[in-house]
Amino acid sequence: MQRIMRNTLILLLSMIICVTLQSKNTYGISDDPSKKYSEREMIILKTIGAEIEDEYKMATAISVEKIVSNTLSFKFDTPPIIYDDRTLIPVRAVTESLGASVGWYPKEKKVSIIKDSITINLYIDNNKVTVNDKEKKIDVPAKLLNSRTYVPLRFVVEEFGLDIQYDSKTGVITLGN
Repeated sequence: MQRIMRNTLILLLSMIICVTLQSKNTYGISDDPSKKYSEREMIILKTIGAEIEDEYKMATAISVEKIVSNTLSFKFDTPPIIYDDRTLIPVRAVTESLGASVGWYPKEKKVSIIKDSITINLYIDNNKVTVNDKEKKIDVPAKLLNSRTYVPLRFVVEEFGLDIQYDSKTGVITLGN
């Protein structure tokens, strides 16, 4: 009987803690990345990062803790990377948190990101992109790595009107309005 009561109490306390954490942060964002990712998720992300680095020699995985925001709620299922001195992110992680929809067109090797009146088309391994049918050139093209489409972070968030700051001392990239 005591064991059942103890387990019930533990379950109730866990639920209260979860509700309390959620109510304190309406975006589900934490200044402490360890609260956003479980230990298991961090291990998985580090393992995927190592796989990407092994398979794609020009790619360097970076920790998910290095990309933060006070206004967006996002969670990576595969780590961001540095490729040719540019930060690339898995396309859905940040764009869907902006309220954008993402489409993948394998025959064209094209990813489309659409939000309100803005449509961005990026092509795998091609520096030419279109934004609302106007052609632009980017430094580093979208990449297909480990079955995920990676896009240049700065280009995408700036096209949607967000600020992006890089702290060279800490390596932290902050996204905001």
